[in-house]
Amino acid sequence: MAAREEVGNITGKEVLVWRDSEGKIIHACYALNKEFVFNKHGQTMFNPWQLLTVEQVIGSWGDPVIYR
Repeated sequence: MAAREEVGNITGKEVLVWRDSEGKIIHACYALNKEFVFNKHGQTMFNPWQLLTVEQVIGSWGDPVIYR
């Protein structure tokens, strides 16, 4: 998988990944298209799966690494 794509290049069918300062994955979501991602903010059953805009998830988590 190619990585380190620019955020503006999200087209869909990518996995967006966020890492902490030690390089451990702390969050990920799936880009459905250039506007929406399938996301879950947590691992418990109380955290719902959500359809969010790319802007919303980047606003919450910062710039991701994009895997195609």
